[in-house]
Amino acid sequence: MMECIQRIQCAEAVVELEENCDLVCKRRVAKRYRVKEIDERLRRERTKSEAKIISEARRRGVLTPIIFDISDYEIVMERVEGVLAREVFEREGEADEGSEVGEGSEVGEGSEVGEGSEAVSEKIGEFVGVLHENGIIHGDLTTSNIIVVRRDGRERTVYFIDFGLSFYESSVEARGVDVHVFFQSLQGTHERHERLKDGFVRGYKKSSPDAARVLKRVEEIEHRGRYVKRKREKTENWRREKTENWRREKKKKTSTPKFQDTHVRERYNHPSEQHACKNSTKRVPAANAEDERDCTRRPGSCYGQRNGDERN
Repeated sequence: MMECIQRIQCAEAVVELEENCDLVCKRRVAKRYRVKEIDERLRRERTKSEAKIISEARRRGVLTPIIFDISDYEIVMERVEGVLAREVFEREGEADEGSEVGEGSEVGEGSEVGEGSEAVSEKIGEFVGVLHENGIIHGDLTTSNIIVVRRDGRERTVYFIDFGLSFYESSVEARGVDVHVFFQSLQGTHERHERLKDGFVRGYKKSSPDAARVLKRVEEIEHRGRYVKRKREKTENWRREKTENWRREKKKKTSTPKFQDTHVRERYNHPSEQHACKNSTKRVPAANAEDERDCTRRPGSCYGQRNGDERN
């Protein structure tokens, strides 16, 4: 085996690029948190499933790497030389001015693209429509899993890679989720995502007879996301308000004065009454029935003195 010059860590696999070699080796690594027998079975099944879907997509007209060999946990496939679609879209201004991609250029070298990014997005949409019409869901449809390559002069095309999460499904919901993931990828990483989205829709309508239903479902999925976001924000606001109220109540309880009666507290704190209330040792008779009740309730109070009764 030749010396590995580059190793890319993915979610559940390692992609190895070898020196002076046109091959790529994708190897699924063991997960220690899983039972050994279950882990081996999952890695074996997912490796075979990915290789099968890659080959099926290529037979249906979607450009994917050619598979040369497959074992229990490894896939050896063609190395596609080109530029990631993410980098193409990031250099949209240069692409619109008519810059070019050199044939056989290394991915990530900074080569420029001659075709507009909208046309690239339209080509992506066309190929995604072909996948969906044949019941293939990519599962991780992002601009980092698509390579833009120049073939036969100035003609540009795109290759789809990383089918590790792909599966067979023909429902409108599954196709809508796949397209929604791509739209989210555009929106999260590219400024002019609306133009790229329009290009994708044009290409998708060319190859998918059910494009209208799928795109409508994509809108419904987006509304679901907004609803969940609003509900999450509402819940967070409610929790924040409850926490603030709890803190205010706790602060109010810890700062409560010795006397709960406001009237008595104010009188006690008044300078003219403080000395008399503290040093009063005998009960002062009340001037009327109301004061009598107060004096009975509070022996030693100064109500009688406040009413002008100086009797002993």
